[in-house]
Amino acid sequence: MIFAAKSQLSRQRADWTAPQIRDFHFQYKLTVPKLGCVADLCKALSRLTRIAPDRMVVTDVYNHKFHKVFSMDEALSHILDRDDIFM
Repeated sequence: MIFAAKSQLSRQRADWTAPQIRDFHFQYKLTVPKLGCVADLCKALSRLTRIAPDRMVVTDVYNHKFHKVFSMDEALSHILDRDDIFM
């Protein structure tokens, strides 16, 4: 098991809609490495939802529209605290 110093971790808020039940919407606070990538965010959510990370899509929603779709190798530093991230 690898332990990281607290200053190397960040908390990201992510919203998740269950694929089978469209009326259910969940909000999670995930702990991921500050210098991590979007795949790390998917792996963290995968541990809670049991959905495979390769089946997830990470998007930034602005003004009720998809503003950006993140690639799995994109750095988490591109996601700001004020961004609404949906997976």
